[in-house]
Amino acid sequence: MRSSTVALDVDHLTRLAGVKPAEIEVLRTIAELFRVSFAGATTISDNSAYASVRADVEEAVSWIDVLVQEYGIACVDINENAMRAACRLATYVVGKRADVRFYNSATSRLVLDDTTVSQIMRVVLRLVRSFVEHGPNISNGFAFADPQKYSMGDRDRYTVLVASGDGEFLIPYTSGTSRSQRPSRTRTTRCRC
Repeated sequence: MRSSTVALDVDHLTRLAGVKPAEIEVLRTIAELFRVSFAGATTISDNSAYASVRADVEEAVSWIDVLVQEYGIACVDINENAMRAACRLATYVVGKRADVRFYNSATSRLVLDDTTVSQIMRVVLRLVRSFVEHGPNISNGFAFADPQKYSMGDRDRYTVLVASGDGEFLIPYTSGTSRSQRPSRTRTTRCRC
């Protein structure tokens, strides 16, 4: 499995762990969280060679267990089923962000080994614990530069807007990433959670 797909899995699972919608809004919340995956799956399934992708997406979403708590508040059970659903749904992002010709149906059917499952779950739990200790994710899509200067093209030493859902989180006192990268020899401004 590609590292970018694993990063998306961790991103989706961590965000799923943090959502607590009213029971009637659960499906809408899940649809919003996986909107890029769903859009990619729609694009892929429009190709007759991959017509079964829509059914595969519905099957993957059915694996997500929703627990209803007191007062009609729901939460997603972050378990192996949810992790496998996130893994499958992440494989369809390519249909939205790149092109259908880059889609490999074998990746959607990949059966993860126990080591991979436990490592992904460990990273998700570490991030969830970090949010509990340091505060919630406060922004989706952010620039480190001054917003006005950024809109005018001045990046103030930073080159890109962090806006794609590949495991970037902004919490009150630092930013965190779920990406597994080799340690840099230069000093970084991100906290490895």
